[in-house]
Amino acid sequence: MNLSDLAAKGAEPFGYLLNLSLPPTVTPQWLEAFASGLAQDQKQFSLSLLGGDIGATDGPLAIAVTAFGFVPQGGMARRSGARAGDAVYVTGTIGDSGGGLAIFKRESMPSATRSAMR
Repeated sequence: MNLSDLAAKGAEPFGYLLNLSLPPTVTPQWLEAFASGLAQDQKQFSLSLLGGDIGATDGPLAIAVTAFGFVPQGGMARRSGARAGDAVYVTGTIGDSGGGLAIFKRESMPSATRSAMR
């Protein structure tokens, strides 16, 4: 998600922060697979791990990533730059984030979101 956010702004990614809260159920095998996936992404997107934090939790696994990138001066794509007639592209299922938040908050979802998630 972080990398697509940077791409949407026209940014070239360079690094990220990683915070992990690990429950006792996380195994060394899971950590190895997770680190391997991160290494692949780092190589593919020329990223470096800049820092972060790791800790234990009794709750569920929590992963937070914050990516950073550079944009040439004046080159950032801004929402305020949108004009009538511009093409807009969407990937994935519209409403997934809102639906997930509604589930988390135990709220009812709008019917359009429920339909999209089926």
